[in-house]
Amino acid sequence: MRPSKPVTVRRTLLKSDLLEIFEEPRILEYKLDITLIAQDGRGGEGKGSVVVREVLTSFWNECFSSLTVGKGSKCQA
Repeated sequence: MRPSKPVTVRRTLLKSDLLEIFEEPRILEYKLDITLIAQDGRGGEGKGSVVVREVLTSFWNECFSSLTVGKGSKCQA
């Protein structure tokens, strides 16, 4: 069983917070225990496996919407 690692993700900075967390070379050796901070900055919005799924889904939705326009990529020349 992998050890648990507590991490905090702010909803308003979700993408940058997650990118920073995954810069750690050994992060995949841990089971992430994510605490999600609400948009207004008040305490934890939630914890547990449901929050992990929500955070990962929100991350990929943000990445998709920030890097694409319709069927094309914003990165294309």
